Amino acid sequence: MAKVNKTTISAVLAKKKMAASAKVAAISGIVTSVRAKYGNSDVEIKPTKTVNTCYGLMSMKYLSDEDKLALVTKAISSIRVQAIQTTESTTGIVFEREVEKLVATNPVLSNLEASVQSEII
Repeated sequence: MAKVNKTTISAVLAKKKMAASAKVAAISGIVTSVRAKYGNSDVEIKPTKTVNTCYGLMSMKYLSDEDKLALVTKAISSIRVQAIQTTESTTGIVFEREVEKLVATNPVLSNLEASVQSEII
């Protein structure tokens, strides 16, 4: 059986020579395909209105791509823990399907888009 070469969110985050904007675009593409497979690509997942930053509460669309990647890292870590806990506590739950569900419904991952850029700052 041939090994499937599938890019994961973790693999994109680990790429050292990839620009943050390219990582955001790649992760957004992965999430789009997960949502299509899960069957909720036509459902609007309400975005997190604001995120807490060291500068105060801020809309996610105004965060830099680097800051968005930090949020993605936290989100996938949380998803991993939730999926493990669910599969260990409930007989019959498939880890990969649980991860798929959590990714497809996550408000950070489902609303990941390029940062709003300023021509001045």
